[in-house]
Amino acid sequence: MTPPFEPRPPADISLRMQVAQTLLGPLSFKSTSADLECPGKAMHSVKDKRLARVYLDGSPTISCFHASCEPRLEVMNLQLRSEIYKAERAANGQPRTLVKWFPRTSGIALEPLAQKYWQAMGQELLRAARTMCPLSPADLWEQSPIRPPEKLDDHFRLFMERLWDPTDRIWCGYIYDSGKLCHAANFLHAAEWLKKGRAPGPLTTGWTFLPQSVSRCKQATFERKYLVLESDKLSQEDCISVFWWLKEKMQLRLRMVVHSGNKSIHGWFELPHHQLPQLEACLPEAGFDQKLFTPSQPCRLPGWHRTDKAALPQRLMYLAP
Repeated sequence: MTPPFEPRPPADISLRMQVAQTLLGPLSFKSTSADLECPGKAMHSVKDKRLARVYLDGSPTISCFHASCEPRLEVMNLQLRSEIYKAERAANGQPRTLVKWFPRTSGIALEPLAQKYWQAMGQELLRAARTMCPLSPADLWEQSPIRPPEKLDDHFRLFMERLWDPTDRIWCGYIYDSGKLCHAANFLHAAEWLKKGRAPGPLTTGWTFLPQSVSRCKQATFERKYLVLESDKLSQEDCISVFWWLKEKMQLRLRMVVHSGNKSIHGWFELPHHQLPQLEACLPEAGFDQKLFTPSQPCRLPGWHRTDKAALPQRLMYLAP
């Protein structure tokens, strides 16, 4: 006779610590609890120095003094408990039967609860950015630690010098310069691109590629180094406000903003590994293009003068060392 439910596997505190640090980042545990920066700090109405705390005995829980972040912590707690339960089942030789509902690598929510949550978070992020960080393109230019140069070829040079290691293999070119042996010339080390001195085409990506790569497909990638954000739905002012809010409030490292030569702009952030699943679920709901989260979807390369109707240069608006 089949039991009405399966017994829960025994608690393994060391395993729970590993799972918690995978989801929440490095933690210093004292017994079965640890302090951490609240995952919902962006929703706090009052700023103070009190930390949230994660408890791993009993039912694993992230707790915070603020009430405004409760919706986000509720979802984070569901995920934490689910991952711990699955890990403890696997450690005890029990098959994994739970379906992963948390959207880890795309903005596609796999359950109504997650979809509703990320839609609300996306709108909240956009509202907070408009309220707290209302910046114009001129404001962004003034805030740039490295002043964008006048000569267009220097924009391409700074892109290769400042964002990449000399041995990083970068793709640059036109959208269809990928997939055939003749496209090997579009996959060069950053040092080799610098010797050429000018942009070979209008597009690039935030990924590096394996030796002998001739394609932008994911199987040919070596490392993803940047989170690139772009929106055809939002105004330039809204995009800049979101970029700055992510930089100031979420402590993401904004390395570059590129004007596309037309209506849109592209923000380049150093890859936030611990927050990436949440950001890739939330940002499309705020109006950003989730296609740019893949290596096959290119973005605008600074230092190229467009020849279409826009006829404006793709240039740096902001560059940080």
